[in-house]
Amino acid sequence: MRGLIDGGRSGTFNVVSGESRTYREVVAALRAISPKGFRVVSRPRTRQATDLSPFDVRKLRAATDVALTPLEEGLRRAFDA
Repeated sequence: MRGLIDGGRSGTFNVVSGESRTYREVVAALRAISPKGFRVVSRPRTRQATDLSPFDVRKLRAATDVALTPLEEGLRRAFDA
């Protein structure tokens, strides 16, 4: 990310993996790493569902050599911290 900050670049960069994940997929990934069970409380949707198409990551990859962390690994690191 330092390349974006120190490189004199400007504009909007989507700092994303280019992969879409649903809420259920994130919960499943959390369940896989959690030593304790947990309950998810859902409420009825109050807004229309958002588009699940992934954000475009090409501009970020062209501007820097950033190594993206897979969701499961990032969750594990956060959980273990």
